[in-house]
Amino acid sequence: GTFTPEGVALHAWWAACCWLAEVVFVWAALRSLSTASMHVSAPLLDIGAYTGYMFVLVSLGVGAKLLVPGWAHYAAVAWGALSSAVFMVKTVKRIIFSEARHHGFDSNRHNYLLLILAAIQFPIHIWLGSV
Repeated sequence: GTFTPEGVALHAWWAACCWLAEVVFVWAALRSLSTASMHVSAPLLDIGAYTGYMFVLVSLGVGAKLLVPGWAHYAAVAWGALSSAVFMVKTVKRIIFSEARHHGFDSNRHNYLLLILAAIQFPIHIWLGSV
């Protein structure tokens, strides 16, 4: 389509809402892993920083779309989503294990959380990259 300031503002607003939703999801997921004897959490600003890295990778995908139209855009978006998924899984896993080391923890429950966290990176990147 054509460029309009309203379109940019609308897309930026939805991107900020998507970012906030992911921050809330990660925070709630970490809190859901907590027990009475073990508190699993991270500061909200840290979680916001971790989830904010997706904008760098989405920007690279949009740049690839501008420079090389066609399949290069889809490859860049897929690479960015995969990189973001790996980063988020490793980061959240480190948060979980740092708490579990002190209290003993059943590690089977968090695998589903990490799988969902990795899976939601792909639709987020596809949607944000469809400018």
